[in-house]
Amino acid sequence: SLTVEKRLNTGNSVIAIAEDRRRSSIIYFFQQFPGRIVQFDTRLNLTIHTLPVRGYVRNIEIDEDRGKIYAVMQNDNKIVVIDKLSRIVEWKADVGRKPYDVVVLR
Repeated sequence: SLTVEKRLNTGNSVIAIAEDRRRSSIIYFFQQFPGRIVQFDTRLNLTIHTLPVRGYVRNIEIDEDRGKIYAVMQNDNKIVVIDKLSRIVEWKADVGRKPYDVVVLR
């Protein structure tokens, strides 16, 4: 059976959780309201950084090797690439109707 290890104070409407494989206590997630991607430390139970996002992020993938965050913007039909360190959107790409997920090949 499953048990709860720890409760995190992440707020409401959390969608699309991804872990940072190089820093085991760090996760990223999309918080639908107020519309932001959050970098969160699970050990400290604390938000580290936020990045405001317009639209609905369906999924997030982290590429540690390249230092990128890939966000699937389902309502905009785009994949958005964000630099992990600067938290700046580097580019957006149209990918077709209602994208659901993104995969990073290592």
